[in-house]
Amino acid sequence: MTHFRHDRYDEAREQLSQWLRDGVIQSPEHRLEGIENVGKAFADLFAGENFGKTIVAL
Repeated sequence: MTHFRHDRYDEAREQLSQWLRDGVIQSPEHRLEGIENVGKAFADLFAGENFGKTIVAL
């Protein structure tokens, strides 16, 4: 998106952010709970077990 219309980057970022806030689009998360799962989260990155952002909630 930004390679072709870098002049509209700020506009696009604002629109995409609004869509995320409104739930129109969703950002997938691979969420794990607890510090004891940090190692698993890291290993999952390399094993292809995660989808979207990897988040470890402490």
